[in-house]
Amino acid sequence: MRVIEEGTDMKKHHVIRKLLCLALPFVLLFAWFFAFEPYDWFGLKGDAWYMNRAISSKREVLNRHPENLIFGDSHIANLNTDYIASVGGGDWTMMAYGGATLNENIQDFWWAAEHTKIRRVVFGLTFYSLNDGHYSEGRHEEAVRMATDPWAFVKDFVHWDETFLNCRIRIRDLIADRTGREDLRIRLDDPSSLDQDTRPPEEYDGQYRKDLLNYVNFILPECQNYSCYNYCQRLEEVIRYCDENGIEIRFVLFNSNWTVWEKVIYALGIQGQMNFYKDFLKTRAEVIDLEADNEAAHDDGLFIDGFHVVLEEKLHLARIIFAGEECAYAQVSTPDTYVSTFR
Repeated sequence: MRVIEEGTDMKKHHVIRKLLCLALPFVLLFAWFFAFEPYDWFGLKGDAWYMNRAISSKREVLNRHPENLIFGDSHIANLNTDYIASVGGGDWTMMAYGGATLNENIQDFWWAAEHTKIRRVVFGLTFYSLNDGHYSEGRHEEAVRMATDPWAFVKDFVHWDETFLNCRIRIRDLIADRTGREDLRIRLDDPSSLDQDTRPPEEYDGQYRKDLLNYVNFILPECQNYSCYNYCQRLEEVIRYCDENGIEIRFVLFNSNWTVWEKVIYALGIQGQMNFYKDFLKTRAEVIDLEADNEAAHDDGLFIDGFHVVLEEKLHLARIIFAGEECAYAQVSTPDTYVSTFR
């Protein structure tokens, strides 16, 4: 009997060794995947790509449970959270990302409120993002699925393709560090990075003026039949929730280049709608209003295109919004101070 038991044990060990040998390549493959995937799934690497923030920011909420959250599109997503912290603005998690609609921002807010204890929240807005025409656009559900279902995340071929590219970037960076060959580096677009082109916009390879016109031509049809009433109603629900739960909420209205003012805002006559949402927000929450046809809007040296600004101005905006730096073209109000101006 003892011989039979020993033989059985040997067979078991043999089977286990075979299974381990079969599993080893898959273990190594998934280890490689999570070492280089550019979403920082486990929140241990801090190397998520800017372009992947729709998913990576949700992973950050689930991993770190942050208290201070930022929502919006590229206007505010292009600010650097490390710089914000360095100037005394505090520790913030950037849930804003390029191309995000206000619909997605609001959905992300409600999702985050279920998964972390929010203390402070900032919404970055513009006349463009407040347009109800973008009401139905949204990728929130898919981003949540990818951020909460590891199997769905792993089996998505796009993520493997990005992981391979990220691995290639790391290898080339390592070689460049050792050899001094800067031409080997692959630079991904990250408008929130502090390592950006510091030349004046007019020196950007002749693309500056072309981009201004392209922005106007793109924005104009999107803003036909402009309305902001539905979004204001949805934001009122967010404001009410924040008031009831002791959450500090702040809205930032970002400016546009004068070409957008002239060829879109004035051309379509939407100033009345803009006055409506400004009055709506300012009577209900703290607002930093940068959105005006002022000297800054006419300073072409600040703008890369119709909406986006150069690095120096991004840093300036970060200090205004998060560190309380005073600025002549930033109108800061609370409901009490705003209402008092009408007394």
